[in-house]
Amino acid sequence: MAFSARPTVGMLGAGKVGTALALALKRAGYPLAGVSSRSATSAQALAQQLECSVLAPDALFTQAQLVFLTIPDDQLAPLAQSLAATLPHGTGIVAHCSGALTSSVLQPLQLLGCQVASCHPLAPFASSTTPLPQAITWAIEADPALYAVLAELVQAVGGLPRPIQAAHKVLYHSAAVLSANYAITLAARAVDLLQLCGWSGPEALQALVPLLRDNVENLARLGLPQALTGPLARGDYGTVERHLQALDVNAPEIARLYRACIEATQPLLTLRKYEG
Repeated sequence: MAFSARPTVGMLGAGKVGTALALALKRAGYPLAGVSSRSATSAQALAQQLECSVLAPDALFTQAQLVFLTIPDDQLAPLAQSLAATLPHGTGIVAHCSGALTSSVLQPLQLLGCQVASCHPLAPFASSTTPLPQAITWAIEADPALYAVLAELVQAVGGLPRPIQAAHKVLYHSAAVLSANYAITLAARAVDLLQLCGWSGPEALQALVPLLRDNVENLARLGLPQALTGPLARGDYGTVERHLQALDVNAPEIARLYRACIEATQPLLTLRKYEG
C-alpha cells in the first residue's frame, strides 16, 4: 500500500478519541474527507472544526482512502457486518482504535477488499476536549506495508509507532489497564484510608496527587526497579506489619489489596537486590 501523497482520511465516530485524532490530523496537514457519527450533533460539531462535511458511512468509505473507526469495541463487529452488506466493494484502508480487539473484527470489510488494521493510542482520553497527547505510543497491528502508512501518520501527529502482533493485543491492553486505570483505583483506596484519618476526600486527593506525580517522574527518570521506594524497598518489614495490623482492623478489604500488592512487588525487590 503506497500513496503518492498523504491519504485522505475519514472519521467514523466523533467521540473523545475520534475528535482528538481528527483535530491532530488536520493540524498535521492530512486531508479530511468527512465525519460520520450516530450522534448528528457530535458529527456536526467536529465537522465544523475540521472544515469538512458530515457524511453517511457509505459516502465516507467512498470518499476517504483511510477510514478510522473510533467507536466503542462492542459496536465494531456489527458495524463491519452492516457496512459489508451495503458497500459495493472496498479499496481503501480501515483502521479501528480499540486496544483489546484485533483487526480480525473487521474481516467482513477485508473480504470486501479493504485493507484492515488496528491502531491504538496508549493514552487516557478523559473528555471530548482532551487534545491528542504528544510522544505517546501507538500500538499498530497491520501487515508491513500498511504498518508503514499508519506509522507515518502516527509520527505526523507526534506519536511513537510500535508494532503489536494480533495474538498479543489482549496482553497489551491488560498492561495499559493495569498501569493506568488501576493506578486510579489504588489512589481511590488510599483516599478512603485518609478519610478514616478524618480528612475530607478533596483534602486526601490533594495530598496524594503530588506523591503520585513524583513517583511517575521517578519512574521515567530512574526506571525499574530503581524507582521503587517505601518500606518494602528499605527492608522495613516491621512497618509493613504494622500497616497490615491497622488495615485488618480498620479496612479489611483494603488489607487484602495491600497484601496482593506486597506479593506483586516481590519480583521488583528481588531485581533490586540482584542489581544492587
